Amino acid sequence: MKPAVFLLALLLSGCATYQYQPKEYEIKSGRIDELSVSGPTTVTNSENSDEIKIIYDDVMKWQASYKEISRALAEQLDNEITKNGKVTGNKNKKLNITISRFYVDHSTFVFKAYSDFTITGDNGFEKKFQVTDITNSSVGGNIERTFNSAIAVSVLHILKDESVLEYLAN
Repeated sequence: MKPAVFLLALLLSGCATYQYQPKEYEIKSGRIDELSVSGPTTVTNSENSDEIKIIYDDVMKWQASYKEISRALAEQLDNEITKNGKVTGNKNKKLNITISRFYVDHSTFVFKAYSDFTITGDNGFEKKFQVTDITNSSVGGNIERTFNSAIAVSVLHILKDESVLEYLAN
């Protein structure tokens, strides 16, 4: 391949836009304490918009719909409640999730993710989250891993929040 053609191909590959498809990032056993849950819990993706958003914009662009990210967050939250929850009654609990912001920035050697979302439930329960403590090394790192870990860290924040734990228990 001629050097000019190679450089052009390299330049164009950096301008591509990639579609993010969430995959579960496993939360290690012991990271979530046993949960007291007052009955069966249903976690629902309440995000209705299929609008595609840019979630990373640097040399490469990554895009996704908040609906897909919210679906992944709801599924992982539901799985963790099932794994770590101790059902103490028969009150049905509902948690609904909507995403208001999800993106990744890049600085020297680090990907930093941001995840803002709202959890709602019965009887007017509502909790807004702004998760900003998600970082991964960008040296040899995979940005998809950062997206997936942002969802997992969001689940950890939900299941360590006193108001959510109180809602689930009562």
